[in-house]
Amino acid sequence: MLELINEVINSAALPLTIENRNTELGRFTAPVAHMLKAKVLVFWASPLFNGNRDYSGFVNHDNEPFFNQQYNAARWDSAANACKRAIQVCTEAGIRLYKDQITRR
Repeated sequence: MLELINEVINSAALPLTIENRNTELGRFTAPVAHMLKAKVLVFWASPLFNGNRDYSGFVNHDNEPFFNQQYNAARWDSAANACKRAIQVCTEAGIRLYKDQITRR
């Protein structure tokens, strides 16, 4: 999944924002692709998928575990970098997480 997300991000085929809301509303944009990549990497670094021995019996047909049994701290670095990049792309697109609603006089 990450390979496909990276391919789309690197192709620069996605717009930063939707220009024509009548015909393209709902289309993926660059901020969406970066957010999705960050979310996948955060899940990948989380204790559920990173060093989880509770599900050691869950194996595929080759007897390989579905969940990584060895903790890897570097996964958090990848997740943090992806989150930082997603925030940068969203900022470039004018998307903000928090907007101050107080009007100053």
